[in-house]
Amino acid sequence: MKMTKTAIKNLLTADYMDALAGFSAYLADKKDMESALYRLDERVWEIAGDLDLEEEWLRIYSALMCAV
Repeated sequence: MKMTKTAIKNLLTADYMDALAGFSAYLADKKDMESALYRLDERVWEIAGDLDLEEEWLRIYSALMCAV
């Protein structure tokens, strides 16, 4: 799965569990999930800010950090 701006927007506006599953699936393909999560955070945070969805991303990011 490629994390395009549209894919990120769709995940951020989806149900929490669906969004968490989508971002988790993206990270599952990565060798170094922690580094991939940090890179993903930089990209998603920018998009979340544009969409005023920072709180949604923080909830998802927190859960992903616990899993990594």
